[in-house]
Amino acid sequence: MNKNYGYIYNGNYVNQRTYGVTKIGMTMRSPASRRASIEASSGHKFRMAKYIRIENITKEDLLFVESWVRRSMAQVDGLTYDAQSNDHFTFTIIHGEKYDQFANFADLTMQFAIEALHFMGYTDDRMKIKCCK
Repeated sequence: MNKNYGYIYNGNYVNQRTYGVTKIGMTMRSPASRRASIEASSGHKFRMAKYIRIENITKEDLLFVESWVRRSMAQVDGLTYDAQSNDHFTFTIIHGEKYDQFANFADLTMQFAIEALHFMGYTDDRMKIKCCK
């Protein structure tokens, strides 16, 4: 049986100084391909922080997970949902802590994705979290 994968990811536009932007999303393509596409369309340097690979997930289920993550992230203190972009959240950068903030938001994205997947009955053996360099 061929395995297909879906991905939920978190990344950041790293060139901000005062207000940071963290992005969540889903893709059925490789995370590297998705990152390149985001950079090409936005014109900004996008650093993918983490993604979770889910084995044999349908697009419908992946969209549900992304929606769960979006709703959960919108409730995090310090993050402001950007309704125009649909999957971006802004936050005030704390001097000297920007990359720690990026890491914390990536961890939250993974936590919320796992919550949604467990809710839908997916088991941990179908999931793998990867850190990006």
